[in-house]
Amino acid sequence: MGNRPSFIPINNLVLDNEIYPRSATDHKRVRIFAENLRDGFVFDPIHVQAHPEEAGKYRILDGAHRWQAYKDVGVKEVPATIIKLDGDDPLLYAARQAIGPRQLNEEECRDTARRAFQKNPRLTSMEIRKAIGRSRQTVDRYISDLRASIRMDLDLKIFRMVRLGVPQQRISKRLGILQSGVSDYLSEMLIWANPINSDLKRGFSVP
Repeated sequence: MGNRPSFIPINNLVLDNEIYPRSATDHKRVRIFAENLRDGFVFDPIHVQAHPEEAGKYRILDGAHRWQAYKDVGVKEVPATIIKLDGDDPLLYAARQAIGPRQLNEEECRDTARRAFQKNPRLTSMEIRKAIGRSRQTVDRYISDLRASIRMDLDLKIFRMVRLGVPQQRISKRLGILQSGVSDYLSEMLIWANPINSDLKRGFSVP
C-alpha cells in the first residue's frame, strides 16, 4: 500500500457511499473538527484511493468528517495519503480505519459485512471479521442468508450441467471453483436425494 502524502484539491475528493461504512455523517463531530481547524490544529492526512472511473478524482477511504470540516472552513487543498489497495476491498479497508471514539455500530457492521460479501462472495468470515471488529460467529450470522442463496444458486447450476452431461472439469472451469468442490457438491446432492426417494416410496407426493 502506498504512503505518499500529497495536497489534493478538495473538489477532486469524492465521498463514495459504495465504499463508506457509516450510515450517516456525524455533524457534531464535523463542527468540532472545523473549530479545531480554525484554532490552528493540524490533522493527520486523510486516506484516499484513485477513483477507478473518474480520472483525476479520489475516493475517500478514511477521513470523511475531516474532509467535510475542511470544506466548511474553506480549505482549497487537503493533505491526503494516496493508498494503493493492491486488491484489498476498499469498503473493508475503510471499515478497518473506523477506530477511535466513534467505531462502527452494530447496524453499520452488519451492513458493511453484507455489502462486502455481496460484492465478493469469495470473502471469508475471518477476512470480514478482521475489518469490522466482530467475531467470526457474528459475521456468519450477518451473511448466513446471502451465503445460503449463493450456495443454492451454485447447486442448481451444477445439477443442471451434470444432467446435461457436462464433465466435472468443464463445470469447474465454467463456475470458477475447484473440481474437488464440484465432486463435493455432487456427493451432497446424492445425500439430499435419499430422503426424497424414501418419501416417494412411502407414498408422499412430490410437493
